[in-house]
Amino acid sequence: MSWRKLLWIVPAVGALAAGGFFLSKPAKTAPPPQDGPNAAAAATNLPIKNVVLFSSGVGYFQRKGEVDGNVRVDLTFQVRDINDLIKSMVIQDEKGVVSAVSYDSLDPVERTLKSYAVNLTNNPTFGAILTQMRGEKVEVVLQTTAVNQPGTVQGAIMGIEKQRQPGKDGPTETE
Repeated sequence: MSWRKLLWIVPAVGALAAGGFFLSKPAKTAPPPQDGPNAAAAATNLPIKNVVLFSSGVGYFQRKGEVDGNVRVDLTFQVRDINDLIKSMVIQDEKGVVSAVSYDSLDPVERTLKSYAVNLTNNPTFGAILTQMRGEKVEVVLQTTAVNQPGTVQGAIMGIEKQRQPGKDGPTETE
């Protein structure tokens, strides 16, 4: 199986897992907000409007609805599905801005972050994340600026280089 196919299949499988759960349970609305200047409007229920099932076992589930003003939308799912959900969820607001996405959990954030394949505790740099992923195969899509430049490059993460760059307060090390 090519890496390009794998890069499409992994998020799609995640979408199927998350979507299957969303089909089995309706969107849950939150309790009414508290009064005050920073209180958001009441939560909104977004029903499922579109379901696409592929012969490969992958599914796409779309919730759609109108939201007026500063409104909170709650979606419920099982904790075991959060990895797939994070990989595949897309949130769009054509007339506004999505301000935040949060996930409630019974576990502390640090424990949840440690459970992922890549350890995200202590807010690692991009270089630190790449170091954890050493040996993983990747495909990089390039913005072609010349006719003879390839559109994609495939390979494996070998490591990162640190370089000393001149700065105002002396040389600094960059990844």
